[in-house]
Amino acid sequence: MLNHRVHLALALLVFVAGGAALLSLVPSRSKKPEARRVEPSPDAVLLGRAAPSPLSGADAASLLRARLADAPAEGAPSPMTDSLRHALADQASQRLGLLLKPDYDRLRELLRAWGGSDVVPATDADRDLWLGTASGFADTPLDIDQARIVVRWDNGRLISSRQGRSNSTTLGKGYGRLTDPAKQRLTVVDVLIPAEVRDVRTRKPMRAYLAFAFAWDQTRSVWQPMGCGVIDPSGSDNIAPSMPF
Repeated sequence: MLNHRVHLALALLVFVAGGAALLSLVPSRSKKPEARRVEPSPDAVLLGRAAPSPLSGADAASLLRARLADAPAEGAPSPMTDSLRHALADQASQRLGLLLKPDYDRLRELLRAWGGSDVVPATDADRDLWLGTASGFADTPLDIDQARIVVRWDNGRLISSRQGRSNSTTLGKGYGRLTDPAKQRLTVVDVLIPAEVRDVRTRKPMRAYLAFAFAWDQTRSVWQPMGCGVIDPSGSDNIAPSMPF
């Protein structure tokens, strides 16, 4: 009787061990890692959004001021102070308003005040050229709620460059004392406003940014305009229109 029980116990152990061995041969089903959510880039958002509606100069300026007053400074090593951001919002909104509702004399007054010096003398030909170029932006559809502040230089250190093709105008000597971000250790930002403009060659609509560059004048506590332009982030062979300073 005792030997019979021993044989049964041994048989049970062999059965259990064999079952465990078989289970070890069955591949385990590991859980697949969840796919990480990748947020689209601002450029992808720009190119994928529906066409915005045209805005008047006053409406666009007011909306831009409100948008930039709370917008973060992308690429900034530290958050932009409220005073700097509010000053930028005020100046950029005025700059946009004068583009959509062109006023050459008022713009030169602002450039003189913001730059802290007399601007280069203007001729009648300069005025006509500026007004003619600006008139092409009068009914530009804008996506103000997607406007951004992007830091290009921080205290003379290059942070980021414009991506895509850019048709830009640079304000150099004659429009203020700040001209060289590296040598003068400047902080320079772009205010980027999504817009729909027309390709110069085909006249087809294209999505782009209206860009206004400003440098912070520490001694005068004002943002000095450094230039402007139209940026096409699509990587295509579009030809963006030129923007007057």
